[in-house]
Amino acid sequence: MSIGDDHSIFPSMEYVKPGPRWKIDLYDELGVFDAKQLEVVIDRFGFSEGDARALSICLGNCLDSSSSINLTEVSRDRALERGRKKLNKALSHLKKSQGDRAMLVSVLDEIDGIFVLKEVDGFLVHCSEELSQLEEARALSMDIDVPCEELHEAIDALAKTNAVAILAPKDARKYRDRRRYQVIKNCCIWWKETGRKLTVTTSATKQRDIRGGPLIEFIRWVGLELTDPPNLLPGETLKEDIERVRADLEREANQMDLMPEFEMSYYRPNCAHPSVF
Repeated sequence: MSIGDDHSIFPSMEYVKPGPRWKIDLYDELGVFDAKQLEVVIDRFGFSEGDARALSICLGNCLDSSSSINLTEVSRDRALERGRKKLNKALSHLKKSQGDRAMLVSVLDEIDGIFVLKEVDGFLVHCSEELSQLEEARALSMDIDVPCEELHEAIDALAKTNAVAILAPKDARKYRDRRRYQVIKNCCIWWKETGRKLTVTTSATKQRDIRGGPLIEFIRWVGLELTDPPNLLPGETLKEDIERVRADLEREANQMDLMPEFEMSYYRPNCAHPSVF
């Protein structure tokens, strides 16, 4: 996560828009494919065992929960306003429903204390007092023996702090699923490493052109294996992604040509960097 000058932050956020639900996990350089999936990559798609395992590790890096890929701008003021509005709505529901705390518990669980900061010796650190108020409010909301009046007082006090942020993109229209592109790019990199070209075939029908070919078949298989529920990536958008990958690789190769020459052993492609888009 990074912080902007206007107090916006840039956390890595998932699933802001509808799309593939990737199997995000802590892969820790162990790869995403199990033994059976590795067999398919080797036998069906023509990869060597070494390349199949390397691809698996690269894809694991793309989907690792610790990698900051989908950096998304979040406005502090809007996040705090959103949190206070939801808290007020939950408190109103608590009164009208004669003690139903489900909505309040849900809102408190959604709240983030990321903006609870104070300056100490020139550094911004989290304010433990306000974070404690958030934790206390959560505990009280879960304790059915706590009177609603006491809970209401705790929430009112919490709402006056900055420990009430609910994070959402400042502009959801600008959100892009960068994990998706990194998965596709790594598939293309290692496909090319096997000596095959990044090509797409087109079959014309009366309604539309259908994109296909071995590379698209392979990427679609990867997409099905690495999403839950399985998602069949559209051929037309894959064609556009592959064209973009070709352009990216060509630009990167040109940049390499401009670097000083050194004695180098045979170069093997690295993973496409998960945090660079």
